Amino acid sequence: MLHSLRKSQYSVRVLTEASIQSFSSQKLQRSHSQLFKMLLSFSLLVLVSDYAFGFFFPFPLKIPIPFKVPVPVPAEKERFFLPPPWYYYPRVIPTGQCITDLKQEGTCMTKASCNVQGGNVGGSCTGGVCCVFERTCGGSSKADVTYFKSPSYPGPFNSGLQCSLTVSKASDKICQLRIDFETFNISQPTKGECKHDFLTVGEETVPNICGQNSGQHIYVNFDPEKTVSHVSVDTSSAVSFNRLWNLKVKQIPCNSKYQAQLLTNLNYGVCIASPKDYCSLEWSGSDSFNMPSETESSVHYETSTAPVTEQPDEKEGSCASNFIVIPHPYEGETATTTDRFCGNTFTQIKTLSKPFVLTVVTAKTASSEETWTDSGFKLNFRLLSCKC
Repeated sequence: MLHSLRKSQYSVRVLTEASIQSFSSQKLQRSHSQLFKMLLSFSLLVLVSDYAFGFFFPFPLKIPIPFKVPVPVPAEKERFFLPPPWYYYPRVIPTGQCITDLKQEGTCMTKASCNVQGGNVGGSCTGGVCCVFERTCGGSSKADVTYFKSPSYPGPFNSGLQCSLTVSKASDKICQLRIDFETFNISQPTKGECKHDFLTVGEETVPNICGQNSGQHIYVNFDPEKTVSHVSVDTSSAVSFNRLWNLKVKQIPCNSKYQAQLLTNLNYGVCIASPKDYCSLEWSGSDSFNMPSETESSVHYETSTAPVTEQPDEKEGSCASNFIVIPHPYEGETATTTDRFCGNTFTQIKTLSKPFVLTVVTAKTASSEETWTDSGFKLNFRLLSCKC
């Protein structure tokens, strides 16, 4: 029986091939009815052959298909792509100054950035946290605003130590430091000299500061050639005193309108000690000389014989509002006709008049804000021996 089935299947295949060849050679001549009959016969033969094969071999017949048949996906199983999660998008937080709940100045940033930079969260700001940077002895900071506190602050301490804060420039466009004495109480000076406790700032010619100075502030130039500065407080164990300080150190950009400016209504003298065998003092200018006046040059109009405390009336074209006074000045070997200097230039001036005092006088009120922008002066001095 198996032999007859195989023979039948072979007959079907032979018939199929013969039918296809016959159809190929005579397809243009056959009518539609003949074509329909042949296709019907072919379908019946294939059906019988497949049934006979499946009766003895009960597994699916795999016929290779030369192309991929698309399989429809039910609508309920279609893949739905969700948008990226919220943490995929970068958070843009506006940076800048902020004020904490305790009225401290901080910087607005993410909480993660605050923790990485060693700050403390002092409150919230637009989209982030108000990060406050607080340091004590041996600390360092690159923040715009840093609070430098004494050990155990707000509690006092009574011992000798060298306590220093290293301040790194936040950018290369930083020109000054403003130091606010939020709280500052160290031992008092002795005969006007800070011998035991004192504050020093960088390598500037800022005098040592001691005593009670809470509520005061100073401006210090940030050396353009350096990237760090130091704020230090030295205390001595020789004096028993309850010290306490909290200094707000703020970096001031070069283009900031909050840089230190020349103050109005000033009248003070700068005294230079005169050692033995030194007979004259020489002042020389630098790029930093700008005493606002009605003229933009170093115009002098008369020698002042009246005490500097008696400010003269302002005169057009004269150093009448803002100026410095050097008594009995010489330019080279020639005596000048005035002892007042203003404007934005300064030549080399020598004086023989002792005691050596340079007096600074400014107007009672500023004529305009623009006039006082970048105002002030920086002069160099040199003591000359009597043998010169």
